[in-house]
This record gives sequence, structure tokens and C-alpha cells, in this order.
Amino acid sequence: MNLHPGFYVSMLRKHIRDPNAIEPERVEGLQPNLTYPEGPIRLGDRRVRKLKNREIPQIQVFWGRQNRQVITWEDEENFRKNYPEFYAAHNSMEQGEAS
Repeated sequence: MNLHPGFYVSMLRKHIRDPNAIEPERVEGLQPNLTYPEGPIRLGDRRVRKLKNREIPQIQVFWGRQNRQVITWEDEENFRKNYPEFYAAHNSMEQGEAS
């Protein structure tokens, strides 16, 4: 007897959904306008970007966004202006490790 793998529509059954089986994903810190706070988690490597007549120091920043991490290169000067408390905490940790 030759059997071949087949799929027949007549074998399908109607799916009865149970609304209690699905639990909504909870996002910590969700604000009333459905946004959540984002911020830098840690700092990574440093590099100097060379343009025609100037050099721009940049720093690698790991951002925390909901359930994932995003990594970007930011200008070090702008990052210091926007997140002075984070930069100060990171520098004090580096100095503690060097001692």
C-alpha cells in the first residue's frame, strides 16, 4: 500500500479560543500615554571619528528598550550634556576599578 504525505482540508477542526489562556504582556514603568522610560544601561568602547578638518570623540552606548537592547554610537560631548548623572556614575566606577 502506497501512502503519500497528504494534507486534507476535511481533517481540520474548528479552533475554539479560550480568552483566559492569553495573558497580556506587562511592561514595567508603563506611563498613562503608553510610553515607557528609556535610558542608557552602560557604556562600551570609545572611538574618534575623523572628518576633513576635525576629530569627534564618540562613545558606544547600550540603551535599554523594553525587552531588547539597542547599541548606538553617540558624540561624547552631547552624551555628557544629556546624561551628566550617568556619565559621573560611570567614571566613578572606572576610577574605583583602577585603584
